[in-house]
Amino acid sequence: MAAWQFDVLAVFDGSTSLPPPLRRRAEKLLAEHYGQPSEMFKDFRVYGGAGGNRIDLITSDDGCGELWMRVDARAEIDTFMRQVVILMIEMECSLKVAETGHHMPAEIDLFNQALQRSDAWKFVLGAAPSSDAV
Repeated sequence: MAAWQFDVLAVFDGSTSLPPPLRRRAEKLLAEHYGQPSEMFKDFRVYGGAGGNRIDLITSDDGCGELWMRVDARAEIDTFMRQVVILMIEMECSLKVAETGHHMPAEIDLFNQALQRSDAWKFVLGAAPSSDAV
């Protein structure tokens, strides 16, 4: 992961492992919004470009999946972050910040605050990252 990237995961019922019906729903919603994904590896699909803002769906052998949203703090992020929040609301999921493990409801203001406390944001602003990002 590059210094300017900020990752969050979808959380459903306290877990980042989405049950198969929810994973299938995510695939449908993502295809509607982003078109067909590219496959980086077996069971690893990327919605959006490999660089920049994107959503990764990783499927496990049991049919569950993990949904990772990667924000490129150097890029235009407002639309993407709002789309992530809408997707999480539609899926009845919350968000988990990969960098800190912090859980938060899918709300744009909280998502923005978490990004602005991240090492990625500090990197883009030219500030040294710290270990107290939340």
